[in-house]
Amino acid sequence: MAQTPNQRKNERTYALKPVRIILKDHPFQLNDISNEGMGIVLEKDGPQFFIGERIEKIPIPLKSGTVFLTGMVSHISVTSNCTVCGIRFLFSGEDFITLVQFKKECMDPIQ
Repeated sequence: MAQTPNQRKNERTYALKPVRIILKDHPFQLNDISNEGMGIVLEKDGPQFFIGERIEKIPIPLKSGTVFLTGMVSHISVTSNCTVCGIRFLFSGEDFITLVQFKKECMDPIQ
């Protein structure tokens, strides 16, 4: 069987320091991040999300302070280890620069 080519525009980064993102008054573990969005690990007993759900204030913790981005739930994927909620960022202004800085701060230098 032929392999399907990778259709992803932006590569995901998985080698991350432990980072928690607070959404719906609940901490979620960051699973991965790309130039377009991020994946968070959902818990069975935690708040639920639905595809197309708009999230107005996603707190992005930077060393210089917290910045808020807007996003939309693009997928919910069940893997062998966990369930991941993919959130695509809806950029405006300097948001992309904030994301680039966040990615740099989240990357685990040991990996």
